[in-house]
Amino acid sequence: MPAIRTAAIAIGLLGGPLLLAPCTARDLPKPVTSATVTIEGFQFQPASVLLKQGGSVTFVNKDPAPHTVTSDSKGFAGISRLLADERKTLVLTAPGVQNYHCDIHPSMTGTITVVK
Repeated sequence: MPAIRTAAIAIGLLGGPLLLAPCTARDLPKPVTSATVTIEGFQFQPASVLLKQGGSVTFVNKDPAPHTVTSDSKGFAGISRLLADERKTLVLTAPGVQNYHCDIHPSMTGTITVVK
């Protein structure tokens, strides 16, 4: 299989173009069958997960405040309330990009990308 090669150009701090190193298919993130997202400091960490279809994501709340995990598009059954030091696991079976947020703290957002 031929390697996928890409390069990106960004604007440097001084306004000039900055050529980033080329990457190959080996450099792309690999989907995982399970992941843990920690809720801490009113943030989902990591904010983005690449998950294999049928994989699971466990959310762990390290904040003293409760949080939710709510799908922006109703693409998955979320978590209605996750109390301090509580953990709950979701299994995602539908491929696609699933954006989510906390209903209690709407500035908290994350993304799960499910691939076959």
